[in-house]
Amino acid sequence: MQAAFKALTLDITTDFLFGVTTSSLADAFRERAEDAPEPLQPSFAAAFEEISAIITKRVRIGASWYKYFEPFGDKTIRPKAVIDAFVNPVLATAWARHEQLGTTDKDSLKDNPDYKFIDHLINTATGEDRELVKDELLNFLLAGRDTTASLLTFCLYILAVNPDVTRRLKAEILDAFGNDSIQSTDSLKHLTYLRAVIDETLRLFPPVPFNIRRSINPVTLPSAKGPLVMPGRTSITFAPFIFHRDREVWGDDCEEFRPERWISGDARDPKRANAYVPFSAGPRLCLGENHTDTPTDS
Repeated sequence: MQAAFKALTLDITTDFLFGVTTSSLADAFRERAEDAPEPLQPSFAAAFEEISAIITKRVRIGASWYKYFEPFGDKTIRPKAVIDAFVNPVLATAWARHEQLGTTDKDSLKDNPDYKFIDHLINTATGEDRELVKDELLNFLLAGRDTTASLLTFCLYILAVNPDVTRRLKAEILDAFGNDSIQSTDSLKHLTYLRAVIDETLRLFPPVPFNIRRSINPVTLPSAKGPLVMPGRTSITFAPFIFHRDREVWGDDCEEFRPERWISGDARDPKRANAYVPFSAGPRLCLGENHTDTPTDS
């Protein structure tokens, strides 16, 4: 199921960012057909999966060392070429459309249903920022696909092993909508149990189980054992997976899936504010928080 969710979220994210979908979900089902021919070229999804794995390995090894583990050259060249073949023409079309419009027309684009994130970035950029725009789009694509796919996969797993939770969630949805389709994302906001199920899934299975931040300047941080002096350019690793299962913060049932903790308000106690960080916290809070939640709610 995770492979299907990755294909689905890749399609959703590319449509949101570029206004063009990779059709990864359709390709995934086509490839599973018994008589499906071997693809002549690697798909965008396969290339994206490959380059993501390479980058993850480089992060683990370290910027100063990873080249020693790629003695025969840069391993990202081949998958990057596949990604560029999709992204570059879309970018070129968007830049051309931007350059043909006057200032008034550019502002009016925001009311156009076809206005995509790529248009927003280009409208706030300059001609010299073309590579930066591309890098930002791919950065969003990486974050938007994997995190949402992870959340969807674990949600499905949780519902499969907790039938009581599934029954209560189904009852809430049927009570709200009956057999009608969901009209808008706003109509989901009053589904308190659905929200609690998602929050509890994010607590036990955060899409980013550990993360790294790097200090720019020297800084002194408070700690239980006294001031902690940290030099500039220090890498700091933190693990939401561990924070979210801390017995001192969440209680003796910290390992249990209990959505009720979010409804009673216990989980939203201010003392836990920095102990629940599936999307990080502070000024660098993940910009894709709502993007991740919306497909999951739906």
